[in-house]
Parts: sequence; structure tokens; C-alpha cells
Amino acid sequence: MIVEEITIRNWRSYREPHTFRFDEGFNLLVGRNEAGKSTLFEAFTRVLFDRHTSTAEKIRRIQPLGSSLGPEATIFFQANGNRYKVWKRFLKTPASEFFTWRGDRWELDHEGDAADNAVREILRGETPPGASQTKHRGLCQALWYLQDDAPLPEEAWAEGVNEGLSGIVSLAAKSQEEDRILKKIEKVYSAIYTPKNGEVSSKSDLALLQKEIQDIEEELQTLHERARRVEALRLELESFAEQQQMKDAVLKAAHTEVADLKQKLKEGAALEEEKNQKEETLRRVKETREKLAGDLAAIDKRIMQIDELNRDLEEEQREADVLQADARVEQRTADAHHNTWKTVHEPELRQVEKELGILQAIERIRRFEEEVARVLEEIGRIETTETKFRKRQQELSTTPLPRKKDLKTYQDQKLELATVNGQIEQAAIRIGFDLQVEDVSITAEPDVERLTEDGEYLVLGPTKFTIGDLGMITVRGGGSSLGELQAKAESLSTEIASIFEHFGVADEQELSDLQQRRQDLEQEIKRLKKTLEDLTSKKGLDQLKEDVARTRQKITDERSKLSATPPGWQDLSGDVIREMSEDLAQKKEELNKKIEHEQDREAEARTAFAEASRKAEEASSHLVELKTEIRGLRRANDETLKSYSTYENLQAALAKETEALKQAEEDFAGLLTEYRIRVEEPRAQYDEALERLRGLEEQMQSVEREIVDRNARIEEAVSKDFYSSIGDQEALLDLKRRKLDQVTRQAEAVKLLRDMVQAFKKEQSTALSGPVADLMNRWVVMLTSGSYDSVQMDENLFPVGILNPQYNEALPLDNLSYGTREQVIVLLRLAMGVLLSNDERNLVVIDDRLVNADPVRMRRLCQILEEVATNHCQVVVATCNDTPYAGIQGEVIWVPGDGEVADQSS
Repeated sequence: MIVEEITIRNWRSYREPHTFRFDEGFNLLVGRNEAGKSTLFEAFTRVLFDRHTSTAEKIRRIQPLGSSLGPEATIFFQANGNRYKVWKRFLKTPASEFFTWRGDRWELDHEGDAADNAVREILRGETPPGASQTKHRGLCQALWYLQDDAPLPEEAWAEGVNEGLSGIVSLAAKSQEEDRILKKIEKVYSAIYTPKNGEVSSKSDLALLQKEIQDIEEELQTLHERARRVEALRLELESFAEQQQMKDAVLKAAHTEVADLKQKLKEGAALEEEKNQKEETLRRVKETREKLAGDLAAIDKRIMQIDELNRDLEEEQREADVLQADARVEQRTADAHHNTWKTVHEPELRQVEKELGILQAIERIRRFEEEVARVLEEIGRIETTETKFRKRQQELSTTPLPRKKDLKTYQDQKLELATVNGQIEQAAIRIGFDLQVEDVSITAEPDVERLTEDGEYLVLGPTKFTIGDLGMITVRGGGSSLGELQAKAESLSTEIASIFEHFGVADEQELSDLQQRRQDLEQEIKRLKKTLEDLTSKKGLDQLKEDVARTRQKITDERSKLSATPPGWQDLSGDVIREMSEDLAQKKEELNKKIEHEQDREAEARTAFAEASRKAEEASSHLVELKTEIRGLRRANDETLKSYSTYENLQAALAKETEALKQAEEDFAGLLTEYRIRVEEPRAQYDEALERLRGLEEQMQSVEREIVDRNARIEEAVSKDFYSSIGDQEALLDLKRRKLDQVTRQAEAVKLLRDMVQAFKKEQSTALSGPVADLMNRWVVMLTSGSYDSVQMDENLFPVGILNPQYNEALPLDNLSYGTREQVIVLLRLAMGVLLSNDERNLVVIDDRLVNADPVRMRRLCQILEEVATNHCQVVVATCNDTPYAGIQGEVIWVPGDGEVADQSS
């Protein structure tokens, strides 16, 4: 397949129709980045392989930005000895049409989906689910190497490539019977196994049978599990019945024990009341004693705290005095540093900056003045050139100077006049006189203007010759044609004379000189115009004048800063000013450092003063807090002693209550022994017996619930026909297993047969990849000057390595440089294109894939491309730089410039 022409419209940046035509040999598509080269190849793939109704994201991207236009394209191409035309429009009212050239006109064969399918069938493409990818392009997957394409397919070439390569990567030939058998094997295999990984298909009979057997086994397992659970439940039921009998006897004994202990508790009720009274008396005495002890301990503790706080108060007072003194020292230090930089260094710095500013202003004024002079000089050159340009233009427009066509007209008329005169001389009557008489005058009426070199008269019409006194001769001759020639000669002479008169010249040399003068004027005008354009390329005359005005204003502004300039400074040389500026800048830097140093010292002193003040303030606050705390403790002691009058009364009351507590504890201890024997021990025994009774009752209830549960579960598990269902399922499982064994053997046989066919295909493919490798080997040697001499191919016709003859070792393709690896892939696609073009040319596309080739390799690649394009294929190469391809004979197409605007009505 080769492409003749493509017209695109409303496609990305191509809003207007553009038509590009291609040569059958080499085509170089040239354009800057984003010019639209890849857009043309995108149009190839979308029109030839995509469904016209597709709305995939990649299809929507081809719509011009900010529009609702429908992208459309028309492609004329040749394939299988025929010419075809396909037109498609996407997104907006999508449509598709497929034409064939028959006789002398295009005939519409298909529309819509049928048109899409017809194109793909011719190109062995596949129907894409969304936007087409490289694997859907048929043969073009191997022959088109576009920018977004991977160097090689992920797994293998598409089926369309395998079919097209026919004798190279597939079986060389098959009979109809062989083809039918192979198709049947594939059909049976695909009904059992998945095409990608060869696993058993979930929809195959084998998988369905395996699923049925698995379901039956799972159901049988469930039934057997239920039978085992029923047996276990019956055993558990017997165990629970035995437990029920044993726990009933134990429960009766527990009831008797609880009744006996309850009677003993009634007998100890009076002793319980007496114990409670003595216990209350002991509690009251203990509370009174604890309150007195607590008050005495609190007073003693506060007295100790007051003593400690008084000692702390004396220490804190001394520390506060020291901190106040430190703060005053830091204040004085900070003020000293501040005065140093503020009153000494800062005035010096302002004076230095003022002098430095004056010097810098002088320098800027001088630079501005130099800039004004330079711009004025440039303005002068522009005005001088413009004056010369206008003067030459006026001279050219006002002076009558012949153009080349005027000189050519004159030369043509002169040549025609000479031709007419020659014709006249041939047709005229020649009259010669040989009278042998001396001093005889000969006159003619009318006068004869033409004489030959021999002195003969050329008579064009009736003429009377008077020969001295001898007599008269009348000559008649010629005809209407001779008169017409004479009239034409006179007309031409008149026109030539009018040319001379118009330009004010006397001869051809002067006319030629004037024409040369016109050429010189035109060349000088062109040169002056180019000079003027160069001079005003960056800025025009008005802009330059504005620059002068602005710069002069800057000079005025800068001069206003020189009011306080010391005498003589404005007359200083540039070197002196620079030297003074450097000294002042250094002095300014030194003063800045001194000021910064003093400010740092001041800041440090201020920080130290703030810290000392903060600590002094904290110390003063702490003193107040200590004094407040001491006063609070003394008030608390006074408040506690109000109830006792004195500290000594409190001590006496505590001793009295301590003695009363001792007596109460002795009385309570004597009663407590009898209470433990007659009340506490029977009560503990009663509580334990009652707890055991409740536990036994709960256990009895639990056993009864378990018995009910087991009976219900046994009844639920053993339903009607339970054991007969197990037998039915076991019989069905045996039948399905025998069927599975038969189907498994059939599936393994089909897989083995297909594996044998695939192995044969692989062996045949490996053997037949030689022609591709041979072509590539010759080109690789040529490309690398023998650094590499052969390419290793795998069974999928993928290059996997390249042999280095120096070391007799193959390097994997991934170990090569990116540029060399890409060049090998280009050679692979060119070789496949050559072998596919035995019967007719095929299109090979290389979209900017040789940018990493050095100049030497680029020249050799050009030789290979020219060989392929001249003898085998149509080649289209896209590039941003056409210089490396200058030596290749072919069509150069500039994008988008060479895209002729198409007829929108077609």
C-alpha cells in the first residue's frame, strides 16, 4: 500500500482544508516542532483503522481547541493493484465513505461501518474496541514507526503482520485441507483453553464438568459432616442425662444444709445488737481523738513552715539587691554603645554615602551622555540611509529607465526588423547598371533607398530610372506581399524609433546602458532597504528618539543631585572617580561593620539588662509571695487555737481522748471474740451454702437446656430421606468422574496436537527469518563500518542482539546506546518493507526517529533510505531538520506550507 494524497480539515491546528501529495519513492516531511507533521500520520491511522463513530478520548483530542467542528480527512491510496479513496468525518455528524477507481471515475462502494471494515480488510487491520492502537494496524504495525509507538510490540507482531509476512514469520504455504484442519484444531482448542495463557476456559465442557464434580463433592462432604454431627449429639445427650440424675441428689443435700444454718443465725441476733452499740461508741471516741491530733499536728507543721520561710525570705532579699545592681550596669553599657554608633559612626556614614552618591551620579551622567551620542549616531545613520533610499526611489520613479522587458521588446523588434528586411531583399527586384560610360548620373522616381553590396538597386514597387541623357527605364515588379513586408518594416522602424525617443537614446548601447542603470538603482534601493531594516530591526527611529529624550531626562535628573558637589569633582577622570568610589565604598563598608558591631553590643547589653530586670522583678515578686504565705500560716494557727484557747489546752485534751480510746478498744475486743464464734462463722457458712445452692440450681437448669437443645438439633439434622440422599450423590459423583476422565484425555490430546503445530510454526518461523536478517546484516556493517556485523533474531522476528566481530560476542539489544538501538529498529522495519514489496510497493513511515544519529551514520542511513525508496518502497520520513537528508533524491514537503488549500466543495 502506498499513499498518493491526503486532505485534512478541522483537525487539530488544520482548521482550513490542506492537501499534501506524496511521491512513490522518497518523501521528506519537514517542519518545526508543533507544525503538524505527526498530525498527518495521526490522520493516516484514524482514517484507515478507526471506526468513524468512535468517541474515545484520543479521537476527541483531534477536534480543534474551543470548537465543536467535526474533524475529517480524505486519503487516496493504492493497494493490490487498485486505487482507493476513503473519506471520514468524526464526532460531528460522523460519516465514512469508501471509493474505488474504475474506468475514469470514482465509484462509491461502501458507507458507514461497511466502509470502515472495507479499508481494514484491505490493510489486514483489526477492529479496535475504542481508539485504534499499533496492534490494530495490520501490516502497518511493522512498517510505520511513529513517535508514540514502542520500538517493538510487547509480545509478538499482530495477526495482520503474520498474514502479510506469509512465508517469513508463518507457514510458507498451506493446502486448503491443511488450512481446514488447522482451523478446526484452533477452534476445538479455543473452546477448551484461553488464548492468552493456555489455561482451561471457564466456559468449556471440561471446566463445567470439574465445577459439577466439585459441587457434588462439597455437597457429599456437607451430608457426611451432618451425619457425624448427629452421632456426636446423641452421645452428648446421654452424658447430660447422667449429669442430671447426679446433680438432683446433690441439690437436695444443699437445701437441708441452708435451712440448718439459717436457724443458727436467728439465735445470735441479740449479740449482734450489743456489738453494734459498742462499735458506735468506739467510732465516736476515735473521731474525737483524730480531730484533736490533726489540729495539733497542723499547728506544729505550720510553725515549722514559718521558720523555713523566714530563712528563705532573708536569702531572696539579698539576691534581689544583686540583680537590681546588675541591671543598672547593663543599662549604662547599652547606652554607651548606642551613643558610639549614633553620634560618631552614623554621621560619618551619611557623609561617605553622600560623596559616593555624587561620584556615582557623575559616572551615570557620563554613561548616559555616551548612550545619547551613540543613539544619535545611530539615528544619523538611519536618517542618512533613509534619505538615500527615498532619493533613489524618487530617481527610479521619475527617470525613464527601461526595464528588462523593454530591452527585450526592443531586441525582439530589432530581430524581427532584420528578418523582414531579409525577406524584402529576397523578394525585391535587383537592378544593376553597367553602362561603360563615365560621369553618367542615375536617378530614380521614387527614390530607391535600398542598395546591395554590389551597388544594385532593390526595387520594391514601380520605379522610373533616369540615366543621364541616355534615357529612362521603367521597372514594374513585386506584389502585395512585398508591400506588406515593407509596411511591416516601416512599422517596426517606427516602433524602434519611438523606444529610442521615449528613453532619449540614440542607439542600442545607450538603451542597454540605461537598463543597466535601472538595475543598479534597483539593487542599490534593495540594499538600502535591507540596511534600513537591519538598522531598525530592534528599534525604530521614533523609538530611538524617545530613548534619547528619556536618557537626556535621566541626565537632567542626575545633575539635580550634584548641587553639593565639591569643586573640581565633575572634571575628574573616570579612573580617578572609580578609585575614589572604591575607597569610599570600602570606607562605607568599614563604617557599616563598626555600626553593626556597636549595634550588636548594644543589643546584647539591652538583652542582658532585660534579663537582669526580669530576674530582679521575679525576685521581688517572690519576696511578696513569701511574706504573704507566712502571714497566711500564722492566721491559720490562730484560727485553729480559738476552740482551745491555748496550745497547752489542746495538748491536754488530746491526752484525755487518747486514754478514753484505749478503754473503748479493750471493751470492744472482749465482745468481738464471742461475736466471731456465734455470729460471723455461722453467717459465712450460710452464705457459702446459699451460693453453692444457687450454683447447683443454675447447673441443673443448664443441663436441662442442653438436653432440649440436643434433641432439637438431632431432630433438625435427621430430616426425611437424609441417608438416601448420600447414596444418590455418591452414585452421581462416580458417573461424573468417569465422564471427566474421558473429557480430560480429549482436552490433553487437543493441546498436544496444537503444541506440535505451534512448535512446527516456531521452527519454520525461525528458519524463514533469514531474509530479514540478511538485509539487516548488510546494512549494519555499512552503518557501523564493521563494528557490528550481524543481528540475532528470535522466533517472533524481534532483534535480540548484535554481534561484535572483534570479540566474537553478541551484545543484547538493551546494552546498546539509545541511538544505535533505535537505528537497528529502523533497519528492521525497512528490511520488512523491502521483503513485503516484491509484488507492489508498500509505505514505510519513520516519524523523527533518527535524531540521535551522528553526521557519519546519518549519511549512511541516507544511502540505505535512498536504496529502499528507489528500488522497493514508498518512504516517508518526518524531521525538524532537512539538512542531513540533502543528498537523497525525492520529494520535500514543507509542513504546513506545502499543504495546498483544497477545494472545499469536493
